[in-house]
Amino acid sequence: MHQGENKKMKRFFSRVYMKIKHELLRIRVKKQEWQQGATKQKRAPEIIISLTSYPKRFPELDLCIKSLVNQKMKADRIILWLGSDTGREDMEKLESKYSSYGVEIQKDPENNFYSHKKYYYAMRSFPKAIIVTADDDLIYPSDWLESLYQSYLANPDYISARRVHRITWDPQGKPMPYISWPGDVKAKEASHGLIATTGAGALFPPGCLKEEAFHHEVFMEKAKTADDLWIKIMAVLSGKKVVWAKNSMIMPTTINLHQQDELSNQNVADGKNDKIFRDLCEYYHLGEKDFS
Repeated sequence: MHQGENKKMKRFFSRVYMKIKHELLRIRVKKQEWQQGATKQKRAPEIIISLTSYPKRFPELDLCIKSLVNQKMKADRIILWLGSDTGREDMEKLESKYSSYGVEIQKDPENNFYSHKKYYYAMRSFPKAIIVTADDDLIYPSDWLESLYQSYLANPDYISARRVHRITWDPQGKPMPYISWPGDVKAKEASHGLIATTGAGALFPPGCLKEEAFHHEVFMEKAKTADDLWIKIMAVLSGKKVVWAKNSMIMPTTINLHQQDELSNQNVADGKNDKIFRDLCEYYHLGEKDFS
């Protein structure tokens, strides 16, 4: 068998293995009993898991929330942030379902910052806390939080992420299309050239981003649907490198595969991320050297 065929076989069996692993996680979380999500032994700094959602996703939230409250290492707080698109009745239903497990539900009645809600309010409200971001359409393995915290202990000045891509540039110093960036990189060293996919799990040390990160007028105009790209730019401006947190399930299990494809097509395949990233780099006068 030729070397090329060997590589294809390895990739094939790797994909099959991961599909089985994801399905087993889905089954395991479904069967698990709900646990208390917040630790009784408080830490300094606090560890806060922060995520957001919106009404269309509420019917499918259970597996995501259960996987977060059932972590082996408990957070100090788990907060679900909602926007102005959530009505009082929906919010009360969520509180009724999840508050007994230690999940706090918070709402901004005046604004809807889309996916930016998952970091914006937590970092603004708790500047001295460690903020760990999650997405509402994913199921997380039980060692998810622990792996991020261990990475933080080893790299307290960096943003730790379980899933990172590497930003690449053409010979003229222009960013290559997002879809061509090497993905799921198992990087050995921290770098400004790594971008965290925050939904898969990213840990932000206390106060790590500059005040500019919270200028919502700017991110709603220039990166409304691309919080990861906005955070990447803000991390570079703040002098914070990204480091890969070692783990064996880089992409968590997706609750709704069709939904994931829709989002991917919108931001990646349609080239929307390319324009957003270029515009942000131009707006903040950043170039290839700033990401090295």
